[in-house]
Amino acid sequence: MERLVQGGIGTRNIRLEIGGRYVYEGIPWWIGGTAKKPTITTTKHAFKLDCRNVKKKNSAGCGCGGRGRGVGVALKAAIAEPKAPIPTTYDDPMLANYVPVYVMLPLGVVTNDNVLEDREGLEKQLKELHAAGVDGVMVDVWWGIVESKGPQQYDWSAYRDLFQLVQHCNLKLQAIMSFHQCGGNVGDSVSIPIPKWVLQIGASDPDIFYTNRNGIRNKECLSLGVDNTPLFHGRTAIKVTMS
Repeated sequence: MERLVQGGIGTRNIRLEIGGRYVYEGIPWWIGGTAKKPTITTTKHAFKLDCRNVKKKNSAGCGCGGRGRGVGVALKAAIAEPKAPIPTTYDDPMLANYVPVYVMLPLGVVTNDNVLEDREGLEKQLKELHAAGVDGVMVDVWWGIVESKGPQQYDWSAYRDLFQLVQHCNLKLQAIMSFHQCGGNVGDSVSIPIPKWVLQIGASDPDIFYTNRNGIRNKECLSLGVDNTPLFHGRTAIKVTMS
């Protein structure tokens, strides 16, 4: 767009408008007038001289030859282009070192009976986490709950409800497949043992558990010594975890 400065160097009065808004009027300061230099720093217009619109007013052909006449100059206003929005993806160099924030859910969010505990209260808490800018949540998926009924008898119902609830609250999820006992020690409020059918195998073959020099067995998890031994109804410990 263009805005013509009305008058020239020899003119006693001048009026300047930017974008339809009055900016300046009066006797120019450059010829001794009282009007102050206009301030246009509050606008986003950048002015440049358009030589094609210079109108010759005297025989000299410029404003410096005939002091009585002067020239009229058209100023072309160029609106500054808005900057592109800052990307919010992790690929943005500004976010290259961004660390996602995940909050650990309570150990017993799914009970020993394979039930999602206090769904309404949990949903409220998840929404509050999302509103606070948390990326997602972490949860233990306990072997002693999912495969508690027998070898290869899996029940994901409670965890499936939990995962759907987390998704509904617009949060990400990190699931930790936990093949050890939860709690059961002094001060622990939650106790989720490994599957009962595994403990029954350990009763007849206690070497599946870690054992110290005093012969005390740790029944919280399986020993690395049975990783490749098919003691679990034809499956090795490795295959049990992969199933």
